[in-house]
Amino acid sequence: GGAPIDNVKATVTQRFYTSNYIHDFTYLFGVDEVAGNFQQNNYGKEGLQGDPVRAEAQDGSGFNNANFATPEDGARPRMQMFLWARSGSTFQVDGPVSIAGDYDFLPASFGPLLLESLSGEVVAPTSGRNNLLNACTDFNNPELLKGKIALIDRGDCFFEPKAIRAEAAGAIACIICNNQAGLIPAGDVDSIPDHNIPTIMIRQEDCARLRAQLDSGAVNVTLQAPDFLDSGFDNGIIIHEYGHGISNRLTGGPDAFTCLFSDEQMGEGWSDFFTLALLAQMGDTGEEAKGIGTFPTGQSTEGIGIRRQRYSTDIRVNDQTYDDIIGTRAPHDVGEIWAATLWDIYWDLSELYGFDPDPNNKSAGNNIAIQLVMDGLKVQSCDPGLLDGRDGILAADFINNNGVNECLLWEVFAKRGLGWNAQQGDNRSRNDNIEAFDLNPDCVPAISILKNSTPLIEPGAEFSVTITINNNKTAAVTDVVVNDLIPFGATLVPGSLSGVDNFRTAGDALVFELGTLSSGALKRISYKLQSDPALFSNQLLFDDAEAVGATWSISDLSGRDTWRISTERPFAGERSWFVPSTPRSNDQVIRLVQPIIVEAAQPVLRFYHNFDIEPGLDGGLVEISTNGGLSWVPLDNEQLFRKPYTGRVASNTFGLNRQEAYWGDSKGYIVTYADLADYIGQRINLRYRFSTNAENPEFAFEAEGWFIDNIEVMDMYNFAGEICLTTAEGDNICKLPEQRGTIVETALPTSSQDLMIEGFQVRTFPNPVQNILNVSLRGADQNSVQLALTSLNGQVLERWDLESGLSNRNEQLDLSDLPKGVYFLKVQSAENVQVEKIVVQ
Repeated sequence: GGAPIDNVKATVTQRFYTSNYIHDFTYLFGVDEVAGNFQQNNYGKEGLQGDPVRAEAQDGSGFNNANFATPEDGARPRMQMFLWARSGSTFQVDGPVSIAGDYDFLPASFGPLLLESLSGEVVAPTSGRNNLLNACTDFNNPELLKGKIALIDRGDCFFEPKAIRAEAAGAIACIICNNQAGLIPAGDVDSIPDHNIPTIMIRQEDCARLRAQLDSGAVNVTLQAPDFLDSGFDNGIIIHEYGHGISNRLTGGPDAFTCLFSDEQMGEGWSDFFTLALLAQMGDTGEEAKGIGTFPTGQSTEGIGIRRQRYSTDIRVNDQTYDDIIGTRAPHDVGEIWAATLWDIYWDLSELYGFDPDPNNKSAGNNIAIQLVMDGLKVQSCDPGLLDGRDGILAADFINNNGVNECLLWEVFAKRGLGWNAQQGDNRSRNDNIEAFDLNPDCVPAISILKNSTPLIEPGAEFSVTITINNNKTAAVTDVVVNDLIPFGATLVPGSLSGVDNFRTAGDALVFELGTLSSGALKRISYKLQSDPALFSNQLLFDDAEAVGATWSISDLSGRDTWRISTERPFAGERSWFVPSTPRSNDQVIRLVQPIIVEAAQPVLRFYHNFDIEPGLDGGLVEISTNGGLSWVPLDNEQLFRKPYTGRVASNTFGLNRQEAYWGDSKGYIVTYADLADYIGQRINLRYRFSTNAENPEFAFEAEGWFIDNIEVMDMYNFAGEICLTTAEGDNICKLPEQRGTIVETALPTSSQDLMIEGFQVRTFPNPVQNILNVSLRGADQNSVQLALTSLNGQVLERWDLESGLSNRNEQLDLSDLPKGVYFLKVQSAENVQVEKIVVQ
């Protein structure tokens, strides 16, 4: 269908040749009659015939696309190749003269194609109570749009509803302003009927020029109808579309044609890989950057094409990893990560076994890779996610090559975040995976040792220690000796040792002489230690959310769904902090009312939290300021040494841009520990930030939000004795226990005198003090309490007035400027006064 152009015969000939080439090429790799390939006649072989490809050149039923419909074996597939609007077509700014000229644009993939030029005045409508320019809600000034061209920002909701709102207000066209460098075609929403006005996207910097001029006068533009190019002349697109038929027929078998409909399916990735592999030539290298779809978009072969990045084994050119599927909407974004992985495999095997463009040479590395991809498709599960695809290729290597390439494959998978400890989650969601970059332990030819212990104990409690030794070397190791340091304040519980017959002591260490460990041997040793009750973590700040307003303040950065105190799901007591998930753009924080000075040997932030947050698109994180709140820096996963962030959020999340954050379902309360050692001696403020993006109501994800309770800053005391292993073969490994070993619970040190004021307890520590005096207030609420520091002769040196709501509060008094000596701290309520002696050293 559609109006033909001059090249119909050439296009059909090109398509016929390329399609037959793909058939013959892939036949050599097992895409045969039994596998359900596309043939009119199977010549007596197994499988169903009568299903040659129906290839349509210059199909007029669509633009800027191509497709391949694949029914079950024996039913004829259909390939449709459309015309493309050439990237680089321009729209013209007619006035004012200062910005007049031609500008780049790309048409949207929805709505009518711009077949004839269109001129009009540009207006920028606003939406919502904050007069936003993104058209995600009804316009505040719809009357301005009638007969005009709407200028609308990208972001916070889908493209197509923006254009629908503009058309409903009477606009004749819609211009979307990109919010990042470059151009992308604006995508549609399947469930929304297309509108009737043309929509284009322009560059971010060009939009800024137009907006600047709108403040001072009218801007008139002409949308020029683009030139068209025929995708049938692009061998890569033909191969790509034919590849959909291959992946659909091979996954689940030739009759299971519905096995690639999960949200994390990689059909676009296999098709991109087939394009790259079938067009590879002698002399190519993996580092070369390869674009997909460069011809129909008017680019040179060096262009980026229609993908986010060009394909290359060079991580500086293509740095995409598993988490880059999070927050994406189109299937191509998932496929990009999978194609990049397969392309890495292709070239790593080519470097190992050589390259040969002849597909009959099955010993060449590039052909080994293609065979693994084909057979991986056959053995993987129906509705696969990326880790299912990974496991399919590993299984194919065991079947084809006795697993000889296993460790090479694991290195590639780990490079792209599909490592040993990666988690796929639900294959029906692209937003709940967790990437990992580690290898299969069997691929690390070394001896390893780990030390784990009870995570948390009360002062004076016993705790367990487990040592795990694994010899992953290909040969045995001899004279294995383990030296395990018993940390200060802990003693071995007699009779608790298991997993080894004997030991000896050397100073504060236990010494285990294990002799010989064979290749693949696993050894576990365990014992118990008794802790000293006088050793514990010191509490510097604590908030259990029971006293509103005492410690934290609420800030509304944007939106209206703020933090609040909730009684629905506390970790302890009756209340917790809570911020709800919302389908609207929202950015909310709670922050400390008063900054604290980090005066501790091992300062640690601990908090208990329970979250149900839309995976990958919304997120919560912890931020720190060292300049009084002028700027904030998020704590990162290196600092969060227990229960770190879930993963990155998408680039389009409101308030957060590809930052690590908590999202998903914590399935109840978890406890996070963060190392604050970088801030020792500094005055810091803390805040918890929660951001959500705006969603199309039809795709809204139902989630509850984020609960936080028992927020605490402590001077941590932990038992973390180093462990070392040596062998006669020269191994010498030393490690600290995982996750800082065993942490001892906090307790308030007893001061020289506990002050009691009408049931209100005041403790001061440390005393003597050098710089920071901590004052802990516990007990019944007071209307107000005043602290005053005086000299020995009664002169008031400093005074602190504390307001109501003081049932649980910690204050830090900076005494660093005082000379050494003895002072008095006066604590006064409305009814009573008590005084404690303070020694400054």
